Amino acid sequence: MRATLVFGMLGVATLVSGCEVMNPYREAKEAVSRNLKDPEATQFRDVRTCFKDPGIVMGEFNGKNSYGAYVGFASFYYVDGRVVLASDDDFGPLTKRCYGEDN
Repeated sequence: MRATLVFGMLGVATLVSGCEVMNPYREAKEAVSRNLKDPEATQFRDVRTCFKDPGIVMGEFNGKNSYGAYVGFASFYYVDGRVVLASDDDFGPLTKRCYGEDN
């Protein structure tokens, strides 16, 4: 009985560890990096969920240009599977959602 329980627990642990559960931070970083010149060299800082809306991941990224130089950190939001940058129309409304400001 005891051996069956131990092997059963090992089987469950193996199944759980084999599952790929996507981390929202990693998912956001991969989505941001995907469209840059050198995705592996992308730097990130202050990646976190928004205080007022934890469904939004926010942070800053720094990527390389065609000359191989970093261009400087820029802000991003990641929500519903898409990246929103400061130049996008949705950036302002997401900022309001993130910080709980009234429209």
